[in-house]
Amino acid sequence: SRCAFKIRTTSRERFSTTPNSGILSPGQCVNVNLCMTALTSEQYSEFSSTPASAKDKFMITSCDAPSDVTEATIRGSEAQQWWDSRDAAELKKQVVLCRYVQPLLKVEVPQKRLSFVREPPGSSKTVGSNR
Repeated sequence: SRCAFKIRTTSRERFSTTPNSGILSPGQCVNVNLCMTALTSEQYSEFSSTPASAKDKFMITSCDAPSDVTEATIRGSEAQQWWDSRDAAELKKQVVLCRYVQPLLKVEVPQKRLSFVREPPGSSKTVGSNR
C-alpha cells in the first residue's frame, strides 16, 4: 500500500525541508532537501564552544495512505486533522539527531586552472579536470 509521510523539526527557524510531506507508492523513493539557515556569529560561537548544546532533531512520521488520500489531504488545510485522526498504533516515527560539524577555515586547490565538463547528453554529472 501507499505510505504518507511528514517531516518535522525542533528548530523550524533554522531548518527547512523540501518536501516536508508526501505520499510514496510501493518501491518509490524521494530525495528530501534539508537546508540550514546561516548561523549568527553568536550562535556560531555558542556551537563552537559547546557542540553538545545543539540538540536539534527531525521526526519523520509515516503511515499507510488509502487510495482516496491525496497530496492535498496530507499537505493542505485539512492536513493536521488527517494526521490527528490516525490511530497512534498505525503511526511509525523515527527521530534523526543533528550533529554539527565545524567548517574548514581554509580550502586550498593545488591546480591553478580547473575546468568542468558536462557528461554526454542525458547525464547530469559534472566532471572536474585540470586541463
